[in-house]
Amino acid sequence: MTLAPVTTHWQTGEQILLRYLRNKPGDLIVPVTVVHDDDKYIALYVAAGTPLKGQATRDGEKITRAMPFVERERLIGGFADSAWSDNHVLMLHRPGRMSAIWFMWRESDSELFGYYGNIQTRLKRNHLGFDTADYLLDVWIYPDFTWRWKDEDEWELAREHGLIAAALLDEVRREGERIVAEVETRAWPFNASFESWRPDPAWPVPQLPPNWDDGLDYPD
Repeated sequence: MTLAPVTTHWQTGEQILLRYLRNKPGDLIVPVTVVHDDDKYIALYVAAGTPLKGQATRDGEKITRAMPFVERERLIGGFADSAWSDNHVLMLHRPGRMSAIWFMWRESDSELFGYYGNIQTRLKRNHLGFDTADYLLDVWIYPDFTWRWKDEDEWELAREHGLIAAALLDEVRREGERIVAEVETRAWPFNASFESWRPDPAWPVPQLPPNWDDGLDYPD
């Protein structure tokens, strides 16, 4: 079941959910804090160690990246408790774009160590926050703005095994190429001084609300 869309913008400091839902019932449910939300861009903050829900089998057994990709995809049927890494992330989204640019810094020394072009569906706004879906292929960007593809092998396997439509995978690649062009020309957001942004120290680490799985379809 798809949640009804809403049109209102979130306020800075509000805690909402960012849900990645390519597989049923979902892949990742992470509480985030709103940094900015208007018609120009959306910025969400993920604190290091944030509790979340990640992929699991129908029996609730946690699925890890140690498993082969195709096997993981076919086992997904539930959620398991997990936590975000020990890094902080500022996620920047432009309405209408199939990607988010992540600015990442370490918990230990607050040092920015890289950027990440996460290719995903366009954000869908609802009463919980935003829903999206991750499409495997990503762009890792170093602090000096050199870059490399990430998880290209999984993107190719998704095509080979028919897990994602070929036309959509082609669109994903084109979005990645747009990100690379923006990196190389230092276009937004790489020219907007987000590197120096840090969260309000008064913001608590968000927690999962009781209704975190509203509207999700579990496998039969």
